[in-house]
Amino acid sequence: MRADVRTRLITVLVSIGLTAGVSSCTTSTPGSAVAGASSSTTQAVKQTPSTTSPSPTQPATATSASTSAAAAPAPSGPAGGGTQVTSYPGIFVGSWVGHGRQLVVNANGSAKATYRAYVFCSQNPTPPCDQMIGNQIVAGGQVTLHVEQVVTAHHMSTATAIVLTSSDPKIGPGSTQTLVLSGDVVTWTKFDTFCDSKAEQNGACGA
Repeated sequence: MRADVRTRLITVLVSIGLTAGVSSCTTSTPGSAVAGASSSTTQAVKQTPSTTSPSPTQPATATSASTSAAAAPAPSGPAGGGTQVTSYPGIFVGSWVGHGRQLVVNANGSAKATYRAYVFCSQNPTPPCDQMIGNQIVAGGQVTLHVEQVVTAHHMSTATAIVLTSSDPKIGPGSTQTLVLSGDVVTWTKFDTFCDSKAEQNGACGA
């Protein structure tokens, strides 16, 4: 009788122990799986390279700089002392003077030179000769011209002019005259020099 009771008691205890073991395994396994999955996910996140696109600020700035450089205007003047040719008087326009002479150049290309001959017609009527009208001396040299072309190079401008009318046989109508402007002085190659007001004060175009 006692042996039978002891056997039953052992059987019950074994059953209880097995049940507890199974419950323990069943309870811990999901937790362990979740923890393992979480750990694997974390490692995957850490090891996965970033796919975020780089900031567009730098490429946009570079493109803008390139566009600005391309849009920058090129130098307008001829490089290295180049040559410029025009059909208008430009820099020659104005009044140029010398001792007893004057050259006036207009924007439309017309020009007139007036100068003393220092010989009165009453003394020698051969032109050009000066005249005395009342108390005024009328210069005998009267030449009208038209500026056809101006060439500028190496800081000098050279005008080519055609004589329209002339009282001086040495400067005949239809002849070509050359005027060279260097600094403040115009040199009429077949005649004389003419100055602007600054050069005149310095005596550059004296007698």
